[in-house]
Amino acid sequence: MSGVVSCCTVTRTQGAHAIIAALSLFVACPFCTAQVATTRPQPTVSATAVPMAKWDSDTGRYFGATEQQFDEMGLSKLTADQFEKLCFHLLWREMNTKVDAQEEMLKSAPIADCSPLRASDKIPVFLNEPDRSEVEFSSALRRNLRAIPDVELTYEEESAEVGVVTLLNKNELTNGRTVGYTAALTTYNICRIGQGTNGYLGRLTANTLMYTSDTLGDLVAKLVAAIDSKDLEAKRKARSKIKSPDKRN
Repeated sequence: MSGVVSCCTVTRTQGAHAIIAALSLFVACPFCTAQVATTRPQPTVSATAVPMAKWDSDTGRYFGATEQQFDEMGLSKLTADQFEKLCFHLLWREMNTKVDAQEEMLKSAPIADCSPLRASDKIPVFLNEPDRSEVEFSSALRRNLRAIPDVELTYEEESAEVGVVTLLNKNELTNGRTVGYTAALTTYNICRIGQGTNGYLGRLTANTLMYTSDTLGDLVAKLVAAIDSKDLEAKRKARSKIKSPDKRN
């Protein structure tokens, strides 16, 4: 803090010269400013702001609430740490609820049933072909499968027991000449998971194979032979264990 001392008139008397000389070191006329040492006030240290819970799109989807509803429920009054603990608690409770529901389902119904539905003479097969499959290849594949006595093709996957997926590729030279064919084959069992209204269709991969041949006819024969010896034979063995209803003990 600064103090202002007005100019002082000093009467020249005897013995005053020393005083005047001393004062001239600190006082200047006509206006003199004397520096007075004072303690400067220390700046106030504000408390560190605590981050608060804020609404965002992810929070809105999880709670199913808008930003206004988020505020109305008082969630915005929670600190970020408190809100994180709340979310963790809700997530933990949700996970436990799902685990309890799954355990209850396992007690009341099989998780998956891939066995034949009936002891019939025919094994329903579903061809799951791509939209742009080669017409000649697709027709030959269907024709050869229908030639197997205990096979019937179905156009509804839910009614089938065996699913077949094929992907054909032409082996071509740089000049465009076709020198052979390669086919990828994947077969799967069609399973029923759960029961009643909670049931749904499941696919359990059985075999994944790849074949090559110079001609389509030979390639199709290889594919059908693989399906017959692996997937259809497995179904035949399963069917043999089902007692036909027209047979007596």
